[in-house]
Amino acid sequence: MRTFRIPNPSSDHANTVHVSTFFLHLNFLTLVSDFGIRISDFADAVEGNRRPRIPSIVTT
Repeated sequence: MRTFRIPNPSSDHANTVHVSTFFLHLNFLTLVSDFGIRISDFADAVEGNRRPRIPSIVTT
């Protein structure tokens, strides 16, 4: 994981840790929202509202 450094001589280490944890939470939220979108797509497919998005790897 990359750490993004903010130039601040007084509290450089604290800013680096804060920004890296912020991006970690951002990646986690993106993962959770993507997972939720897949679940809602699956639920819509079960109800017959629309076709699920099939990944190109599965499609032959």
